[in-house]
Amino acid sequence: MSSPFDDPEVQAAMAKAGVVHRPGLAAETLAELAPLLAAEGVDLEDPDTDLEALNAALERATERHNLELFTPVGTPQEQVGALLVEFAQVVTHKRPRAAEAILGAIGPDPAPGRPAAAHVIGASLGLLDAWYTSPEFEALRQVPVPKWRGPARSTAAHLIEAARRGGAYDSLRELIARHGGEFVMHASVLAAAATILASAESAGEDVPTAGERLLRLAWGASRTSPSGRAFGDDAAWQAGRSDLSRRFVAWLEAEELDDIDDAEWVEALEEFAAAAGLDLENPGHMPRLIEAMRETEDEEHGDFLLAVLHDYVHFQAATGTAEAAWGEACALIDEETGEDDPRLEILVGVIERATAADPEARRAAVGRLRIVAGVSDLLAWLARPRPITGTGGLRRVDIAPVAAMIGIDAVGVTKRPAPEGQLDLNLEEPEPAPATLQVQSIKDLPVLDTWWRTLEFMEYIELTATRVRPGAGPGIVEADGSMPSDAETFVAVFLANLLMRAAEESKFGFGLPLLLMLMDRITAAVAPGEYSGIARQRELVDLLGPLAGSVLGQLAEVGLIELDEEGVATVPEPLRGVVASGLLAAMAAVLGDDDPDA
Repeated sequence: MSSPFDDPEVQAAMAKAGVVHRPGLAAETLAELAPLLAAEGVDLEDPDTDLEALNAALERATERHNLELFTPVGTPQEQVGALLVEFAQVVTHKRPRAAEAILGAIGPDPAPGRPAAAHVIGASLGLLDAWYTSPEFEALRQVPVPKWRGPARSTAAHLIEAARRGGAYDSLRELIARHGGEFVMHASVLAAAATILASAESAGEDVPTAGERLLRLAWGASRTSPSGRAFGDDAAWQAGRSDLSRRFVAWLEAEELDDIDDAEWVEALEEFAAAAGLDLENPGHMPRLIEAMRETEDEEHGDFLLAVLHDYVHFQAATGTAEAAWGEACALIDEETGEDDPRLEILVGVIERATAADPEARRAAVGRLRIVAGVSDLLAWLARPRPITGTGGLRRVDIAPVAAMIGIDAVGVTKRPAPEGQLDLNLEEPEPAPATLQVQSIKDLPVLDTWWRTLEFMEYIELTATRVRPGAGPGIVEADGSMPSDAETFVAVFLANLLMRAAEESKFGFGLPLLLMLMDRITAAVAPGEYSGIARQRELVDLLGPLAGSVLGQLAEVGLIELDEEGVATVPEPLRGVVASGLLAAMAAVLGDDDPDA
């Protein structure tokens, strides 16, 4: 009689369900259980064995067999410990692909340098019980589980709660029966890694130190530190790297900058650049790469990448062939990360001198600015709430009167008029501006749009779904109605918003270089003689110079700077403090510094 497993339909159904028939498995398992059954006084070869006694002994033997199967000792235990620590490091650096690769390399049977899946599951659950029943863990109440696709994350959270009662390992049989071994391995490793990360943060330690401490807590002080990575020795690990990655890591070590974070994150850097369609070995792609990192939804992930990119760009400048181009990239990344930026100290000095100067002269200069003097006119215009567009902007009919409040001659139109006469293709001379600007939206007027958004941010005005009305904040305008009481703050925020708006609207990834160029020129304008600017590639200056000049022209329109015939900017002395404050605010926004004065 043939086996039912030989039936093609049965085989197809099993394959579809993910079931694998392994011939001889039952005999193999009984052979493994035989010594355990013998210890229970049961001889499988004895035909007179009592069936009830055999079942009871078989249950006890199976329990012991599973315990041995899921309890690694010696080398397998060390391999599991190394795997958990490495997994925790990769997870905290937001590298999901690398984390999945670590678990994906674990199979049902042990391999050279790799523990078996059962060892990983059993050791992880045992560690959880040992950790959370220890007095040292009583204060560790908040243990967030790292993000992971699928329900394994919620199961990991349940395992942590079970471990607080010493019951994580006891849930093994039920979890395996319900979800299968791979799922349980993911959940148990996630729970263990979450515990290592939470303990590291609580103790103020790095992940490897915290991991080693916790492993010794559970397995005793006699255990030895792992001698290599969970997937083999360091030589094999390095062999899997790209040539670029190996050269970068070698340079880090030579420069005594060999941080494990940088060494591991260069791979994530390569993945990020490839996903963005950028070449990591092309210095011309660095501005767009930096901007892409700043725009990533996970800000912490972007900050990690920028830190690695900083070292990587300096590595290329020191070892690459395009020295000038990589030098420009170094200046760019240094500005982005705030490394050795001389402007910070200069701007703080300008603010300190302005604060010590005559406050009345400063107040009078601020009060004469169009964007400040127009606030009282706007609030008077808002004596009754006015309708706004669905995006919170001015209606076309209201653009003309509101723009006039800050000295802009513009009118809202449904359709812009077609140009008259023959098109002038002379690009040497700028096209003369029309007497009255005809625009379709407030967004077509950068100064007016920025003023409007700053008014809302400072709560001078309040926008509802359909209307605008005076803001609810008290003390917005001085008693005589002449100017806002916090006018200097308003001007600083306006300046920062205008600069950020220009960067956001710049196309082809040039927003960041444009913003840094503007910061350079405005710093020189508030501190003439103290700062000469950073040398930049001629091509970049030629490309972005006109855009920067346009923004400086907008600042000149509202009176914050003065431009000479050659386009060189100077800030009137009474306004230098407020302009420096606005510039610092913009730098803090782009460099990610919460406290630029610190």
